Amino acid sequence: MSSRPEKRLCFVGALPLPAHGQTVYTEMVLRSSELNARFEVTHLDTSDHRDLSQVGRLDLENVYIGLKNVVQLCSILVRRKVGLLYVPVSQNALAYLRDFLFLAVGRLSGTSLVVHIHGGYFWEFYRTTIFPMRWIIKWSFRWVARAIVLGEKFRPLLGDLIPLGSVSVVPNGISAMRSPADTEVSDSGREIQITYLGNLMKAKGVLDILKAAVHLVECKHEFRITLAGPWYLDSDRAEAESILGSRPEVRARVEFVGPVGQEEKAELLNRSDIFLFPTRYPFEGQPLVLIEALAAGLPVVTTDHGCISETIV
Repeated sequence: MSSRPEKRLCFVGALPLPAHGQTVYTEMVLRSSELNARFEVTHLDTSDHRDLSQVGRLDLENVYIGLKNVVQLCSILVRRKVGLLYVPVSQNALAYLRDFLFLAVGRLSGTSLVVHIHGGYFWEFYRTTIFPMRWIIKWSFRWVARAIVLGEKFRPLLGDLIPLGSVSVVPNGISAMRSPADTEVSDSGREIQITYLGNLMKAKGVLDILKAAVHLVECKHEFRITLAGPWYLDSDRAEAESILGSRPEVRARVEFVGPVGQEEKAELLNRSDIFLFPTRYPFEGQPLVLIEALAAGLPVVTTDHGCISETIV
């Protein structure tokens, strides 16, 4: 006997690689036993497995993937008689046009629509984009039954688009991690292990970390900084090399380990003393890496950006 349509969920989202907050979140939620116990889940995979530099760009590959996804969604909605369509809406014009088509197809099929805003730039995007795009966003939100935001800070910003009663705050979470290993209280002579985890980019504060390392060396502190993740732009990497190239004593205390898997990440966090994430990335919402660092028992040094202040007290 088939399930009722309202129990059938179509979950739209991309999967790693590349690994960033939204793809990691999608992979984690789709594995949720609770979600799969409550709904009959169909996943519309919108992945573009090229590197992060392709995200939001207008090229033939992105257009092809977007149009293919729209056709796939039409097929899913016709075959499955889905009752609920979940769409994580984008924060740039090209990607939102694709999301608009997803929402329009869902509207035409009579499916209830839920949108999820994962970042903190959506309102700036809506406010500053050209009038036709603002009209498209405003019109598509009329079809939405529920909007999800990451923090209370973001809830009132949707006031122009959807009634506040239809906005839910759902903070990010992570799968349960093992308890952090007990660490000994260090003496004043031990090296402090400082860790950064994420995409290596200027907007996330990587170059600020290197400049801070210069200051720490000059103050004769004993420390080691580990930066884990892939470089986003070659220009950022070149600037980092310039900073380190002129200061060999700093280079000796800084290690780039590249992308890490889940087991490597857990090991890295468990041997760290401080987690450092001085982001000012405009699309930042509530970074999963901060929650992972807290779950590992680390003190976190970060910036008051997005809704981070609702995570880090």
